[in-house]
Amino acid sequence: MINLEEKKDIEVELSDLLFKELSKVLNEIHGLDYSVRFWTMLLQSYVRSVLNRKSIIEKEESFKKPETFAINALGYPGAKDKFLKHVRQFGKHILSRNEKSKIFNSLRNHDTLNIGFPDNKGIKKTELGHGLPIYYNSFFGIGEKKKRVLLYELAQNYENIFLRNCVKEMPKVLVEHFKAAHDEIELFEPEKKQFHVHFESFYMRILLSKYMQSGAKVIWYQHGSELGEIEMQTSHYVQLNYVDEFRTWGWKVNEKEVPWKAYRLKGFESEYENYKDNIREFDFLLCYPHINKSNVKKYVKITNGILYHLDTRYTKILARPRRSHKLYSHASKLKFINDDRVKKSTGLSHMAEDMSKCKLIIQLNVPSTNFLECLYVNHPTIGILNNDRPTDIVKPFYGFFKENGVLHDDMESLVAHLNRIDLDSWWSRLIKEEMYRSFKFTFARETEFTQTDEQ
Repeated sequence: MINLEEKKDIEVELSDLLFKELSKVLNEIHGLDYSVRFWTMLLQSYVRSVLNRKSIIEKEESFKKPETFAINALGYPGAKDKFLKHVRQFGKHILSRNEKSKIFNSLRNHDTLNIGFPDNKGIKKTELGHGLPIYYNSFFGIGEKKKRVLLYELAQNYENIFLRNCVKEMPKVLVEHFKAAHDEIELFEPEKKQFHVHFESFYMRILLSKYMQSGAKVIWYQHGSELGEIEMQTSHYVQLNYVDEFRTWGWKVNEKEVPWKAYRLKGFESEYENYKDNIREFDFLLCYPHINKSNVKKYVKITNGILYHLDTRYTKILARPRRSHKLYSHASKLKFINDDRVKKSTGLSHMAEDMSKCKLIIQLNVPSTNFLECLYVNHPTIGILNNDRPTDIVKPFYGFFKENGVLHDDMESLVAHLNRIDLDSWWSRLIKEEMYRSFKFTFARETEFTQTDEQ
């Protein structure tokens, strides 16, 4: 049986092969001679999606209609998933349609630019340069159909059915619609440009790749959890292959990683402050990760166990599903909860607002971004740890959090701790501990890393 480390090595090796082969194909159909690094930034989402559904793709020759965008799922996306992707993309296009001219004016007049950073007092605008708005292309219409025909011809050069199908199924944004978006992006002294990137769009990735290909420097910033806590994930390994520098929330494992500050968490703190006067009407919030067919039984069991064994002093509970869009309520994802003590959030309100109503946040899966958000603002939280590949950096902290009842290996341990603590005294003692403060400095840092931090 292949262990997790061997499986990860195989996944990394296969992703490298895909980037290499798909880059050659894309260069040929578009008449370009760009580096694998250029294409990797654009292919990352697609390669991640095909690796997740490899067992399906490698079974038989694919004749499916190509998707417009790469949609990550264990199986092929259904009609609802595709519809929601198009609706979100079109909505963002409408909202950003006037930004394109601003982008090119900024590129013409500024050399240091930032993309997608939260607007809060924790960001030094002078340090990150001029703000570049994010534009979302519509990618509508049939595009260059002849490119798909050529793509299918090139796919026949691959005897391996998985590679052949991966070529054939490349999304339209990389094939039919790519050249039009690429060619309209003007280069203004790219060798002088430095881009600081937090969030972006596919169109902005084309822009970044084109400038990077011509000498621009690209610095990416961490915007979610798990990185630094879980041993090298394939997606982060891929990202390090195309960035010049990756600035983290305080940790460092690889050469390109630079300890920095948690801009997203600082933005969350600003939002959290808006609700500081809210009454904490709920005893705790059950914070769910993404629930799907593969894990719903697990979270039904955990939920039922917590609710069944709870001390009688806990009478008001808020349950929040993880949202994937802002179009309509996600409460139906928690339809398995049938308990008068529990109110279901729609998931549409800001997480900070739901948190502000609760005395304690229960993380049903850690690592999670909200776990770090809670610690950043010192809001009481506990959770179930689910990390079988922790980094050497995080292991001592996990040990500390387990000893002090913050993290638990299972539901039984978590609910037993919940039933025996006085929340206020337990939490007020915990946040004074040196290891607690050290964890925040390493994984949820408020200030930039300096030489004195190493001393």
